[in-house]
Amino acid sequence: MRRRSVSQALMRAPAVAPGSRVYREVKDERAWVIVEVVGQENTVLECNDGVLDLGFHELLYANDQSYADMTSMEHLHEPGLLENLRTRILEQRLPYTFMSTVVVAVNPLMAVPQPEMDEYKDAAFGSRDPHPYAVAELAYARLTGPGAPDQSIVV
Repeated sequence: MRRRSVSQALMRAPAVAPGSRVYREVKDERAWVIVEVVGQENTVLECNDGVLDLGFHELLYANDQSYADMTSMEHLHEPGLLENLRTRILEQRLPYTFMSTVVVAVNPLMAVPQPEMDEYKDAAFGSRDPHPYAVAELAYARLTGPGAPDQSIVV
């Protein structure tokens, strides 16, 4: 007979479909890794790299893609944000990511191609790739537009 954890005896977990990708915390490294669910017995998930006991913790699903604007993410949580930034900088070589009207810049430690400033002039916010030029254009448009409110930019 399989030994049951305290959390298994006290609660029932929602069903997690096999093949779902979820985050498992790596406590010694203060990081998360993505694992694939193979099976489930109440709050214990059998994953491709071992067992994950949810206990009373929240189940954190992984996103299926990276996002230029992180407010559009299907699963918005800390490991999802960090994975999105990691994917954009290391795999796609894109150092800038939006969080609504805030641009998050990750130092790529290498030269990256810079777009022409004119590409962002009079462009709708979000219609171009994330870049400080887009935030500057948005601020300028709001400053000079009709009934423009006071503005501030934090760098």
